[in-house]
Amino acid sequence: MNQGSKKILISDYSKANKSMYSDLLTKNGFQVVTTFSHEDTIKNLREDNLDLLIIIDDTILTARTAEFFKETLQIIEIPVLFLVTQIDTEFLKNTKSIQNHVYIIQHS
Repeated sequence: MNQGSKKILISDYSKANKSMYSDLLTKNGFQVVTTFSHEDTIKNLREDNLDLLIIIDDTILTARTAEFFKETLQIIEIPVLFLVTQIDTEFLKNTKSIQNHVYIIQHS
């Protein structure tokens, strides 16, 4: 499957997770960029032409996380996939204005 110029940004603190997802997506024809911190992720969102953002977080998604990304995601308007273990209800309230672009998968 060749995805042409589809570019995906993976943000995670875990090198193992980034490597695993990056390898899988690259083998399926996607271009993959990885970041370690929220700051690097925001920088890449503003400077790179991305098609999807994947945020992997083994902690709880909080209102603070939502505020961190909300402004930028309203400007960029790309789909965001959160792979998380827990979601704080305040996170959902604070992302209501961008929920048409946000997908959340809760795993254990």
